[in-house]
Amino acid sequence: GARYVVGSALRLGPAARHRFLPFLTKEFPALAERYRRHYAGKDHVSPSYQAALNRRLRLLKHTYGFPVEEAGTRGAGGRRRRQLEGRAPRREATSSGQQAVLL
Repeated sequence: GARYVVGSALRLGPAARHRFLPFLTKEFPALAERYRRHYAGKDHVSPSYQAALNRRLRLLKHTYGFPVEEAGTRGAGGRRRRQLEGRAPRREATSSGQQAVLL
């Protein structure tokens, strides 16, 4: 019943890095070096990594029939911005069986 998908690269600040990278090394050793390389003392991945992730997410959304937002309006932040500007109606859950929309 999902209506939309959002995604972004992990923000890995110093405190999270201190706990996450040792966990990754222990549980997923094949991924640990790649994460160390991508985050190399930074909280965020490079713009080129984020752009590649955005392309992959757009392709997956298109493949599985999810709305693909225009550039500059991606994700929940863009949706919230459109709602505040009056360009998109706010969706409310109508029953406990429906998934609540988080803004």
